[in-house]
Amino acid sequence: MKFTHLAIQDAGMLLDLLQAQLFGPAFQLSYTFCISDVALAALDADLQHQLAPYIRAKKVLVIVSTEEDHLAVEELAGEFPRLSAAEWSVYHMARTHNWPLLASCTCLCTWKYIPPMKLLNMTWLINELLAQAKLPKSKLVTGIDKLVSANHRLKPECDALKKILRIR
Repeated sequence: MKFTHLAIQDAGMLLDLLQAQLFGPAFQLSYTFCISDVALAALDADLQHQLAPYIRAKKVLVIVSTEEDHLAVEELAGEFPRLSAAEWSVYHMARTHNWPLLASCTCLCTWKYIPPMKLLNMTWLINELLAQAKLPKSKLVTGIDKLVSANHRLKPECDALKKILRIR
């Protein structure tokens, strides 16, 4: 399946990219990144400021929620409170548009009661950076090391990525 739009599931993914100094290169990829207005409003002011140039350049689209969307998100958040309304708004947006979900946390897609969707993770994104952005391996390895420092949950994934990069 070829796709052009990716839904950014959470602020954690954006923060990880910022701390790994891969924020700019990620937005140079051939995808349009999408975030709901609810999720954007939930980001802290600094992260909103960091995203602003990419929003102006239309590399990040802010999808405005309708009243129907708000009702669907309220229902999801009420039924499954493990995620915030902002995270559910992105999930709902991705499901509505049939876009893959770029997430740093895979817990959403391990729940049996959530309809399946295409889930992309940091490994996928690093591979895209290597293929499309033509970043040197050394920059990616440095970024991967910074990812582990910023988010210890990504250590197994990052260790596997570094191993793959050494083989290539």
